[in-house]
Amino acid sequence: MIISILFSIFVGATIEVKKRSGPYHKFFVPSFVSLCWIIILLPFIVIIPLVSAVLENDSDNYKVFVKGSLVGSAFLLMFGVTLFAIIVNVIFQVKFN
Repeated sequence: MIISILFSIFVGATIEVKKRSGPYHKFFVPSFVSLCWIIILLPFIVIIPLVSAVLENDSDNYKVFVKGSLVGSAFLLMFGVTLFAIIVNVIFQVKFN
């Protein structure tokens, strides 16, 4: 339920960005999609589960992996929020005639 609400908000935001950006929508919409792939989908849905499935739960490598994935996740999310804020700021600073 929460995921569908968040997805609906994301789709609505993307459509609003496309409307507001005018001729710049060819840059902003692909940048949003790329941001989602790089920051959310690849690390959390592909990379972390695959590496976690390969490592044994009792080994020291697994403990290092868990700590590294937490630190990496925090960095990626912080970077993603910053980049998203910059892109949204640029969109709303554009003046339309």
